[in-house]
Amino acid sequence: MSGRKVVHERRLRPISGREHMAVFGAAAVVAAVFAWFGTQTNPFTAGADAVCAVAFAAMALAILLKNRARHAGPEGAEPEGAEPEDHEPARGGRGHSAPAGATGAPAAGTDRRESLWPWVGCLGFLVAWELFTYFAGFGGHRDSFPTLSSLYDDAARWHAVKACLFFAWLALGWGLFLR
Repeated sequence: MSGRKVVHERRLRPISGREHMAVFGAAAVVAAVFAWFGTQTNPFTAGADAVCAVAFAAMALAILLKNRARHAGPEGAEPEGAEPEDHEPARGGRGHSAPAGATGAPAAGTDRRESLWPWVGCLGFLVAWELFTYFAGFGGHRDSFPTLSSLYDDAARWHAVKACLFFAWLALGWGLFLR
């Protein structure tokens, strides 16, 4: 023996496209059922708080699992401290050197900042809309200038619409998680 510590770790195999779609479909059905039953609670009650807590706990668990998988590395990766037998340079391929400064990663911070502008724009629009309709509604003209909360209250009178909005909230959270 060479004195290296052998690390035996069981790794899960990557799932295929068909399996991925099945898992995605099952998750969507579970989320839709959760949204349907979750919206039968009254706001600001223990039941509503419990529904939100379940959604947040599921997202926290997903984040923990994603971080664990990210830190475990790809399948077949060398254990920590072990030296790979054959090293390939970044982006250069076997026997070719990579261009100076090419690491395969974008410049620090540029990609993230650029992807934030649509969110900043949407948030700015929503804040401007809320402020405009809030101040325009003074003087007894509140129905002529609805805020987002009053629009939601009108739409949430129907359970199916309320469940769809809650499902959209869950989907938005999942989409942000996948980024």
